[in-house]
Amino acid sequence: MVKDKIAGLTLQRIFRKNNPAVFFSLCTLFLRKFMLEEVPSTFHTGFVALVGLTNAGKSTLLNFLVEEKLAIISTKPQTTRKSMKGIRTEASTQMIFIDTPGLHHPQKLYQFSMLEETKQAIKESDCIVYLSPAEKTDLQLEEKFLTQIQKMPKPKILLLTKRDLCSKEDLLAKGEGLKKICSFDAVFLISAKLNQGIEDFLKKIREILPPSPFLYSPEDYTDENQRSIAAEFLRETVLENCHQEIPYGVATQIDHFEEGKNLTRIAATIFVEKPSHQKIVIGKEGKMAKKIGTQTRLKLEDFLHQKVFLEIRVKVLKDWTNDPSKFKPLAKENISGWV
Repeated sequence: MVKDKIAGLTLQRIFRKNNPAVFFSLCTLFLRKFMLEEVPSTFHTGFVALVGLTNAGKSTLLNFLVEEKLAIISTKPQTTRKSMKGIRTEASTQMIFIDTPGLHHPQKLYQFSMLEETKQAIKESDCIVYLSPAEKTDLQLEEKFLTQIQKMPKPKILLLTKRDLCSKEDLLAKGEGLKKICSFDAVFLISAKLNQGIEDFLKKIREILPPSPFLYSPEDYTDENQRSIAAEFLRETVLENCHQEIPYGVATQIDHFEEGKNLTRIAATIFVEKPSHQKIVIGKEGKMAKKIGTQTRLKLEDFLHQKVFLEIRVKVLKDWTNDPSKFKPLAKENISGWV
């Protein structure tokens, strides 16, 4: 009893010091240590980090596994900026998949923070799943990160993704090359689009995850709040409609979120780095902003299952991607965990 009280007070101090990552990790250990005796040995729960280069298919796989649109998807690199948990609960197994920012050569300050997100997810996980797509990739960059992953004393799985885009032989040859850099416990060829290889992959995850109580309700499919998901849907719509350098300098924030019985009212801000970008996002006579607003509203109505009134504005936040004093406030809404 005394140990429980001391542990609880320690967790409270960590939370007050605004270190959610450490707080979450300790909470997980606390639950497993003090609840395991009450749970049947057939129950297994754990965290699975999905890592890989940009556009490897991590977000697509996460959405497929939880059967919900959680992570935004775009052909543009570095779409995922923060880690996102997707929860898949089966009869006696709860798999908590962590979608992570794509591994890349960082140039701006916020990109270094994205890599920290991935590093923290790997640290928290019980299993590391490395995704490498069928398309040609930067093998030198993959070798760099796989060398670091090899040092982690955890089970590792290699997923060769988008198998529908090339021959099985070519994918296996790529896998053999990656296995020379990192020792994987298993290798699977998958396609989330065609639902190929997924069940074999899940079977291996079930074998790896440790005995543990469920950490989330079986009904939960994420721990993200609706405001955060709404902000991401808005950013996804900007990515779909704006091109060149604009997507890399866009951030979104929910200023007001009021859910009623039949209508949800949302006010949001799109931040860009330059006045010239602001003009493009607004468009001639406001047509682009209206298009972005309409498309986002339809996504939110499908997600929330009710009508949405969405108001957006576009503001310039000069050089926010290189200024921590500017992206720290944004972290509270849309980029939590960057700093």
